[in-house]
Amino acid sequence: LQLRPPPPPPPVNRRPAPPNNADGSDDGADSDGADPIAMTFRVTQGAGNQNESENTDEIRGGCFLTSVDTFFAVKDENIPVTLELRTTFNGTPASEVLPFGRVVKQAADIIPDLNAEIPTTFTFPSPVFVRSDIEYAVVLLTNSPEHKVWISLMGETPVGGGPTLGTQPHLGSLFKSHNNSAWAISPEEDMKFRLKRAVFDITAKGAVTLENNALP
Repeated sequence: LQLRPPPPPPPVNRRPAPPNNADGSDDGADSDGADPIAMTFRVTQGAGNQNESENTDEIRGGCFLTSVDTFFAVKDENIPVTLELRTTFNGTPASEVLPFGRVVKQAADIIPDLNAEIPTTFTFPSPVFVRSDIEYAVVLLTNSPEHKVWISLMGETPVGGGPTLGTQPHLGSLFKSHNNSAWAISPEEDMKFRLKRAVFDITAKGAVTLENNALP
């Protein structure tokens, strides 16, 4: 009888693990859709509305987003849609939702428009802070395949007419998913959306009144 030494232990993966849920995996949290669509974006200094004055058009370090305009082509008459502002990991939407960054829109409040001009506005319960030059994602989730939003495709003509699309509107990327976990990039498509940010009047004066509780 010949005795053999036991086999060596399996190798250990010493690569650092990403932060919790930072890799975009589903953490089992409550969500309203299994087949979401996402559009990444980032805010940069001077990326505000061209019609705004210079002193309000600067984004220094970040800004507070108040709402997101999306553009629906058709809708389901009963099923709501959830919009989330999420972080990204390696350019892909993650599962972490920013504080106050989730809004549920009932079907009755969704406005479909065949000309892609009338928006459906998702207003956050409180302004959401996003840092400048950091990539985030606007994610739409629903349990109905009837909801459809407007997207652009390179080489196609806009629905309202005009020249063929030869450039993308911004540097973000469109992602599609069938399980809210694995994302597939669609590099030649872009979802139509509009971000709205808060503009604070720093010259206004405020007053804070502090009152002590009555002592027993």
